[in-house]
Amino acid sequence: MNRHFITLILSLLVASCANEEDVSAGKAETFVKYYGGINSDISSDMKEASDGSYIILGTTVAETASKEEISKIRLLKTDIDGNVMWDKTYPETQTEGIHNSILGRSLIEINNGYLVVGDSIYKENNQDLTNMFILTVDQNGNTIAGNSISFNNASLHGYTVTPNDQGNYFVLATIKGNATPENMYLAEISSADLSVVWSQTYGIGDDVNISKTILTDENNHVTWSGTTSRNGENDIRVITTPADSKNTFFDETIGLNNGKNELGFDIQRTPFGYAIIGSTNNTTAGDLDILLTRVNQNGKLLGSTTFGGLKSDTGDALTVTKDGSLLILGSTDSFGRGERDFYLIKTDMFGTPIWTESAGIDGKIFGSVNMDAGSTVLETSTGHILILGSTKFGNVDTMVLIKTDSQGNI
Repeated sequence: MNRHFITLILSLLVASCANEEDVSAGKAETFVKYYGGINSDISSDMKEASDGSYIILGTTVAETASKEEISKIRLLKTDIDGNVMWDKTYPETQTEGIHNSILGRSLIEINNGYLVVGDSIYKENNQDLTNMFILTVDQNGNTIAGNSISFNNASLHGYTVTPNDQGNYFVLATIKGNATPENMYLAEISSADLSVVWSQTYGIGDDVNISKTILTDENNHVTWSGTTSRNGENDIRVITTPADSKNTFFDETIGLNNGKNELGFDIQRTPFGYAIIGSTNNTTAGDLDILLTRVNQNGKLLGSTTFGGLKSDTGDALTVTKDGSLLILGSTDSFGRGERDFYLIKTDMFGTPIWTESAGIDGKIFGSVNMDAGSTVLETSTGHILILGSTKFGNVDTMVLIKTDSQGNI
């Protein structure tokens, strides 16, 4: 059974909850589309291309003849209605006897196509080792080049990428050696051959996680956020640094030693500085709440807002809209009629909700009766909202793309 036939079946038969119940009668410019196959497909990132189409990045988990699970990068391009234009996995061919896993996390459009950053996982002496993997493809999805980048026998995980004003790319990763804590890793990658021009590491705490977005400005300064773990506590960390320098402009840890876990998953630039979306266990009810943190241009805390209910709710992604509002994509166990659902919240720059559906619900709920997890959100050039995530059908994950109008309605 091919991938596109399964996509059609899922689009027609999936049981919906919340706002998806009236999809068939909805406006023509909105939709819910599923992209899956017999293997699990887990979404990671998406972009609106310069031609108005949508590029979706995910990882597909396949099984070899010897029943070994391997991962491949999956890229698909759709038109504005979510119809597949092309759909490919990488590597396009597999060397006999070598079953390296390759997964993608972040995607950008480049001059002649698209660039993906992620991981290449391989076995050596019965150990799983991880290199950062960079892949470029043309506008039709055909492979241009790929490069696996290692660092001094350490595991290097590629997380996010952005172009810089030199025509190259900044990539952000995590790096961990056998006897060292996990650190943040920033590098410039040459657009000519995908080699490392320079790299720097930034270490503090025991372990780190990286935000989904890396930001640059007109001076080639780089800003990102993430989470650092120290003494059993998780705190948000935000950094701005010149290119190729350990001498940061600022390196701030928010909530340090407050006894609470506060995690940062995504960051965007705002007029007051930066907004960071994540999660916190500093709740009046429930396990976790969505946490929106605002900091100034020097990384100093301005304020924070939480969203959530009686169960676990997490912040997954963030974008700034053309009208200056914040769009938050979260995942909620507290609201909706299925299991975990998508939670779309729009706020002003101070974190005050703009949409209120009912008491206690500060946004729109989307999802199936199954487990749904958000990946990213963006506003299109036409003012629509795109939500990318994954839905679990039994033991199989399927990528889902939801397009709403400007008010979050399907």
